[in-house]
Amino acid sequence: MKAVWISPETDNCGISIYARNYTDALREHADVSVMDPVSLFSGSFRASDLLQNADIVHIQYETAFFIKNDHDYFLRIFTKVKKPIIVSLHEVYRDFPGVFPRSAISGSGLIKGVKRFIYDRKHPLQTAFRKHLGMNFGADLILVHHQYHKEILQVDNKNLNIEVLSHPVKVSADLPRFSWTPERPLHFGSTGFINPQYNYELLFSFLKQLDTDWRFTWAGGVRSREQQDLLNSIKIKISDNGWNDRFTITGWITEEEQTTLLREIDIYLAFFSSRSSSGSLTRAIGALKPVIATRIPLSEEIAGSELSPVVIVPHEPGAAADALNRLLSDTLFRKTLLNNVKDYADKNSYQSMASRMFSIYRKVTGK
Repeated sequence: MKAVWISPETDNCGISIYARNYTDALREHADVSVMDPVSLFSGSFRASDLLQNADIVHIQYETAFFIKNDHDYFLRIFTKVKKPIIVSLHEVYRDFPGVFPRSAISGSGLIKGVKRFIYDRKHPLQTAFRKHLGMNFGADLILVHHQYHKEILQVDNKNLNIEVLSHPVKVSADLPRFSWTPERPLHFGSTGFINPQYNYELLFSFLKQLDTDWRFTWAGGVRSREQQDLLNSIKIKISDNGWNDRFTITGWITEEEQTTLLREIDIYLAFFSSRSSSGSLTRAIGALKPVIATRIPLSEEIAGSELSPVVIVPHEPGAAADALNRLLSDTLFRKTLLNNVKDYADKNSYQSMASRMFSIYRKVTGK
């Protein structure tokens, strides 16, 4: 079977890294090629040839990949491709974060229509997303990582053909290991872009109340002006607390450098503020690290049953501190948690998920 993935080919994009890991694993089952969305803009012969000869086309969707110079190149795919199409959505919102919700526009009749027109011109990505959603993304099947993603999409259209396929785990350690001793600082860590979906206020409050000596490393940087503004405010708070020698923000680093850093930390802190679909949490699980995560749909779905690979806490510094104390003091609890982490990582590795993905390809294509 020949499959073509449409995904950006760059080193500083999480979806690109995801696609590289997934296609590497999928090549055990199928002939897989990767095509950058830029090829759609240029109309390259290779891109056209790949699409025409594919048995299935698998699009890694983010609206910004397909909008250039106010032109929607996502629609071009469907004039070129007459083969089965799967679209993977990596983030799904009812209303986009940081943007006034279109559903909250007030008024009636002509006034409301004018407001919506102005809104759509001002927010082209959100407008394009709604248009693509309205046409079911032109897909034979839509894949999402979480059940709550599916529920959001089906609010307005319960007939969408959607399946939930968990985000794969990049396994980067052989065995779980917790080697911290009170003779050295407890090393916390988080990974990913600096972004408002992480609860930095909770993080700072948590660190302030610790009696144990600690250090913290954020492995990641920024990719937008808004993120840079947030980073600047975080650096000010780090300085105000006198933490310049114990709180490190690395800036953007490679996937390999992230893997090395994850090996060095003792406990991963996933203090997300609300909704998030960040793959960073599965990276920590793949490194077989203890994870303390705030309660959001993402962490609750990963936790699943009593065999949870993460410790879930409310959005309160005291609750996070209690979870940490139990991790440090209760050997049986820690051992059970790490065993659960190992089981989850094995069951959801890229190799395991690639096998499931190939089964989906066969079902969609009938081959």
